[in-house]
Amino acid sequence: MPAIYSSLASVISWRVPLAGWEDFVTDLTRLEHALLEISDARGLESEPPPKRDVRALSDDDLLRARPVPAPCLCLLACRFPVHRYWHAVRAGETPAQPDPAPCRLALTRVDYRLSTRELAPVQWELLARCDGSTCVRAQLDAVAALGLRPTADLALARIWLGNFITQGLLRTC
Repeated sequence: MPAIYSSLASVISWRVPLAGWEDFVTDLTRLEHALLEISDARGLESEPPPKRDVRALSDDDLLRARPVPAPCLCLLACRFPVHRYWHAVRAGETPAQPDPAPCRLALTRVDYRLSTRELAPVQWELLARCDGSTCVRAQLDAVAALGLRPTADLALARIWLGNFITQGLLRTC
């Protein structure tokens, strides 16, 4: 039995369940399911690297760009930092149930290895709008309307989008 399932069984078999354990187990199950889906999805392994560096684009070109997500990208909004728990179990540790804390995750596969990235809410919202058809200008306007901090301006978007490409979350910009 894989370690994650042994640990999950111990969570479920507590005599006095911790507050919120149902939400924790639900989030952990969603993470595990998403990682299984990603492992079978088409990835970027056979694609050439992007032809242009998003950090070198002019402001106008960046605002007109339409970032394309990696085919194996999955975004999860969780109530618990379940990815930390999952990684600890995979490392052979026996972690306790974490305290509830909103967590935004970007999951992908890079060079045939699963990857989890915890993002700030503003970064997650920007990445969620990268659909290959919406330009960066419209994405920034939509994220700004949410009132999140830090404000997603063009300078931050340039850095974040470049990082998203490097991390295998976006195919191109």
